[in-house]
Amino acid sequence: MISEAPIKIDSDWVQIALPQTTIAQWQSQEIRLTSATPFEPSTNPWGLKLKDGSIAVLELKVVAEERKEYVFDFDGFALSESDEILFESNKIPQGTRLTQLKIRCTQPLVVSKITWISYMPSDTKTGVP
Repeated sequence: MISEAPIKIDSDWVQIALPQTTIAQWQSQEIRLTSATPFEPSTNPWGLKLKDGSIAVLELKVVAEERKEYVFDFDGFALSESDEILFESNKIPQGTRLTQLKIRCTQPLVVSKITWISYMPSDTKTGVP
């Protein structure tokens, strides 16, 4: 878990310190954002369609101990009990210790929860956590 407190995201990078235990233990890394701002998924263009009709596009990256930054790619939506936005990276070397999450959005957005998952796609039935 990265955060369970509401965080307002806008066009400026918001920097969030990661717990010391945030390590790329496995091949794939996933960050799940739970949006407190109502939205509908948009696929053309990709993003979050907000109530006013605007499209919000999020950017995420993490910073490793050696200050190298790794960009996460938008991976889709998990619309079950909550509206989750999924981002993934398989470019972070296993064992890399991460110190900071940077996030920004083209439109103001409130995120209520941020979750970190490190997994091996081959260990799951579907290839996703």
